[in-house]
Amino acid sequence: MARYRKIDVRMWNDRKFRELSDNAKLAFILLLTHPDTTQIGTVRTRVSNLADELGWQRDAMSHAIQEVTLNGMIDADEKAGLMVINNFLKYNAPSSPNAFKSWRELIDLMPECDLLDRHIASLKTFVDSLSAGMRNAIPNDLMDAIKDAISHVNEQPSRIQEQEQEQEQETYTRTEKNEKHPEVSENFAGRVCEKPASLKTETIEEELPLEEPKVQEASVSKKEIVEPKPKKEVKTQSLQKPEELTDEFWQDFLAYRKQKKAPVTERVVSLLRKEAKTAGWKLEEVINEMMVRNWTGFKADWVKDDWKDPNAHWVSAAEYNKELPPVTYSTGAKTKFVEKLHAGMRAYDIKDLPNNKGQR
Repeated sequence: MARYRKIDVRMWNDRKFRELSDNAKLAFILLLTHPDTTQIGTVRTRVSNLADELGWQRDAMSHAIQEVTLNGMIDADEKAGLMVINNFLKYNAPSSPNAFKSWRELIDLMPECDLLDRHIASLKTFVDSLSAGMRNAIPNDLMDAIKDAISHVNEQPSRIQEQEQEQEQETYTRTEKNEKHPEVSENFAGRVCEKPASLKTETIEEELPLEEPKVQEASVSKKEIVEPKPKKEVKTQSLQKPEELTDEFWQDFLAYRKQKKAPVTERVVSLLRKEAKTAGWKLEEVINEMMVRNWTGFKADWVKDDWKDPNAHWVSAAEYNKELPPVTYSTGAKTKFVEKLHAGMRAYDIKDLPNNKGQR
């Protein structure tokens, strides 16, 4: 990897960077100057690896990376073990055409994932901004890799939609599952249809047993009956914050879900609590793991190696340090205590001492 990197001193004037905590700033600078950071701004690493390098606790590094990610300065896929520094090439553009020769090999060394495809596809914009001489020097295999990444990115929305449908089944309300026409509802919930969200009125009419085409007005009224109702937007403003979460952490979670285009409902929080209890985790730990690993949902089985005691009872500091009530003893216990106390004491009477007359 390159031994030298360019870091613009105006970074300290950048609002996003200045708003970071000290730990988040250090974590970002670590990624910028890390020996494993490639010329295209990718780093094959995980939170635990970075924490070990600085001697930090994993949670401290996890919060730092999460903070930098939410500010849009990096993207991370913890499951794949890949982090990408956004705008890296803006300040570390290749100085000669020979630099492009190693880029294809660098791409092959990175783990295949959606994040890598999006980053390689974004290189197309960077390449288009180069001079004609620099563009002509780019190897064909690198251009082929960029084209393949672009095609994969175009396929991502449908794949992401399928994943979100599996992880976010709670967003479908009971009303949507039990429409007047059961055969349409079952196909929609069971995902027999290829695109259930875009069902057309004409298709539903063909499945319904039509009596006789009397007048065109009758068909129009029938369309009005079977036409699917528009989904109601879920309002997250009325959702109350869980007591165990801080206001800042809750707002970060709402912003993260909004970025994922996934609403936060009471059922979502309830399911997260259920999975957290199965894994023996706190709700804060579950949400933090979701944001660090770039997950839309959470299942306890996904972190089975890190399960804790599900019956553990978390006691807050306020509960632990409650003032104890005064201790009272029965009369018999008090007498017994005094006897034991005297038995263990060495009490002497002056008369019991030997006669030491003449001794001074």
